[in-house]
Amino acid sequence: MAIPANLFMGKTREFDNPKNAVRFLRTIYGQVQENANKAVTALEQSANPADIDFNLLYPMIGFDIPETNPNIPPAAAFGFCREVAKRSGAHVATITRPDIFGKYLESMIGSVMEAHGVKAIVGSSRLEVPPEYIPGVGVINSEFRPYFPPQNMRVIRESNRHPDGSYPLAFFSGLETDLSLDRLLHYTGTDPSEFCPVIFCVNYNMFLQAFLKMYEGDDDVEIVQSFEGNSDGKHGPQMPAVHVKRKRKPSISMVNIGVGPSNASNFARHVAVLRPELVMMLGHCAGLRETQNTDRYILADNYYRDDKVSHIWVAPNIAIPHGTELNQAIRMALRKIRNLKGDELRPHLESGTVITTHERNWELIADLCDLYADDHDRMWEPGGINALAVDMESGTLAAVCYRFATPFATLLRITDRPAHADPKGAESAQTFYDASIEEHIRVAIRAADSALVHPERLHSRKFRSNVSPAWR
Repeated sequence: MAIPANLFMGKTREFDNPKNAVRFLRTIYGQVQENANKAVTALEQSANPADIDFNLLYPMIGFDIPETNPNIPPAAAFGFCREVAKRSGAHVATITRPDIFGKYLESMIGSVMEAHGVKAIVGSSRLEVPPEYIPGVGVINSEFRPYFPPQNMRVIRESNRHPDGSYPLAFFSGLETDLSLDRLLHYTGTDPSEFCPVIFCVNYNMFLQAFLKMYEGDDDVEIVQSFEGNSDGKHGPQMPAVHVKRKRKPSISMVNIGVGPSNASNFARHVAVLRPELVMMLGHCAGLRETQNTDRYILADNYYRDDKVSHIWVAPNIAIPHGTELNQAIRMALRKIRNLKGDELRPHLESGTVITTHERNWELIADLCDLYADDHDRMWEPGGINALAVDMESGTLAAVCYRFATPFATLLRITDRPAHADPKGAESAQTFYDASIEEHIRVAIRAADSALVHPERLHSRKFRSNVSPAWR
């Protein structure tokens, strides 16, 4: 079945080379930018709107996927279309910002071409681009705004649905991606193009400060940051960030996402459009076992999501699988940094279930304290959790990453044990932070460097379903 002509607006071109396909996507998007700027200038010069070209349409790429099984490596998790016997035909994606996604697009287009032996079809879609999302256009005068495509949330929500019988190539449409890129700029104060393939999520600016200090005077890195606020005296962003571009190793972004599951869900949903190789939560938690000591690392391999947020992305009865390769890399990193051998790792790191709660003061609420810190007699009964620790972000972050097939990991550190008469105090907490944060970051960096030697191994098939789109 050929791709229906009505999916595209106007003429299309066919490509058997990924670079040429991306080059043409850039050309179409460049024309959109030019049309938008010309339209604004013409309106400002009092031109007749009827004479202005308001043709602002996202570029689109498509493949006509045959019913024959794809030619893929045995362990491949992406780069091919699934269930081709049932889902052959048109697989398409609207595209934005090829300046940001150029290398990603080349890789994904090439993978589909190789897996299915097909050519790419490129042209303009029928989905309109709001001018606010086009670089260089700026804020549109309210008098002129009605002439341009609207920022309609219903259209954005439905922009990656395909009632025409085609299937999505990507998790997000160009319109959804643009919304998220704009939100990332708003929340983090840095252009989305600055984000790196590895993203560390933290709760405190002191993590950002320690991260920056680690690379002071290093000529092999370029640093972009927003956490110190702006030189013009305005307040800094809600989620300050530091982006460390390393020449010889994977570059890393660290973002202070704040506290709580709502912030975690918000950030994870929007950063997913960048298709990072790895998202890792570096945070603090309350230990639930009497045998634990503060300072111990907790490596999550399961989550009990009592966050009241993530269930809109992944149903509460669905377990979130952990990334085996990532967790192994974290264990090895801590072994190397602390020079641990054999069973010497056990007192330093525990792996198990982490509870993500919606209530910061759970230890003051009897029902929650009883539920989370369940004793041995009820641990294996219905309703028992058998968890190691409580935090407020990791389970939410993991659920949203899982929903959008983003590799993730959680490395926490116990700061207190309120269920065992060892609550967090202001002075003791600060002493702990001062002594622990740098090593916490170093373990994460070493683990990420090791895991990304073979990044394709992080994108496990267990993060995808039979109807997941072809692209990473």
